[in-house]
Amino acid sequence: MKWKQRQHGQETPYVLLGPFKLRVPFVHYRFEWPDYVQGLLMCAVDLAAIPLLMELLGMPFEAALAVVILNGLFYLTHHC
Repeated sequence: MKWKQRQHGQETPYVLLGPFKLRVPFVHYRFEWPDYVQGLLMCAVDLAAIPLLMELLGMPFEAALAVVILNGLFYLTHHC
């Protein structure tokens, strides 16, 4: 686990992908409860949008679920 070898104050380890820095959970950084709770809340808020998408925009359930999953994926990728 690379995060265990990091000195306090140093940058978190990553895999360089061109101009981007990819950090893989449990490999480059450890599990933390605040991140877990934030993920649970984000999931609950995203899933609550499904009935609204179905009712107001007339989307089928599968399309609304796909939109919610993509939204969650894009929301999580900004900190990698």
